[in-house]
Amino acid sequence: YKLLKDIVPRLPRDDDGCLDEHRMHSVLEAHGLQLSTDGFAELLARCDVVGFPALGDFIGCLQRPERELPPSATQWPHKAEERQPAQHRASQKEILYLEQQQQQQQ
Repeated sequence: YKLLKDIVPRLPRDDDGCLDEHRMHSVLEAHGLQLSTDGFAELLARCDVVGFPALGDFIGCLQRPERELPPSATQWPHKAEERQPAQHRASQKEILYLEQQQQQQQ
């Protein structure tokens, strides 16, 4: 968290002042983090509007699940047991570690 908090504000921004998505994604990947699409979008938005988020908000971005896509017309009706579970993003160990860091900061 601390490394990202130092790195992300220095990432390139576009003409509108928004973070370069590709660079942000590369930095997260380099640190072993994969976020859901919604989690990544929320993190980008927070960084663009208020700067790098507080630890609790960052953990919230990590924990956002991937949305299930609606079935196409050819797949309907869709059996629940055939659905693929959302890919796990941040490990429980990573989340526990970040939560411990947050508690120590308080």
